[in-house]
Amino acid sequence: MGQILHLFNVYNIPVEWLTIYVGRKLGYLQTKEINEYSIQSILDNPNLNDRILDLSWETDELVLEEMLSEVVGGCNETSEEWQLELKKFRYIQLKELEKNAISKELLIRKIAEIYADFGYPQEMEKFIYYMPATDGFNPQAHSSEENLDRLLEFFKEFLLEEASEITI
Repeated sequence: MGQILHLFNVYNIPVEWLTIYVGRKLGYLQTKEINEYSIQSILDNPNLNDRILDLSWETDELVLEEMLSEVVGGCNETSEEWQLELKKFRYIQLKELEKNAISKELLIRKIAEIYADFGYPQEMEKFIYYMPATDGFNPQAHSSEENLDRLLEFFKEFLLEEASEITI
């Protein structure tokens, strides 16, 4: 299984066909990963529909996307289901950043990049370094280290909340 899908297993995040579809639409999953997931699905459940069998060997990008759309029945990007799948990919990226962080400062900056990549989600604002505090906190009254620690504490709380929504 590909690297991205492997991380779903590492973080106990369920993968469904909609996860695959959203990951493909966002450019996170390559054809090979989709083929491998299809093969594993067939091995786990040989009675799946023929479209999934076709997905196991298809290499044409457009045909692959059409097949995925048929398997999931299409999905609107504003739907709750889509948003949940989007959270899964965001969570994985944030957890990997946290795991591989070299410094607090770099971690905070990288988190802000993901915040931008995912369309500036409001639920992340609390720990984005350039966003104003909304709870009466005055950053000028604290050291750089204290400010970083505060943001990282909010980040950890966010990850726990997200995990409760998306994990098995």
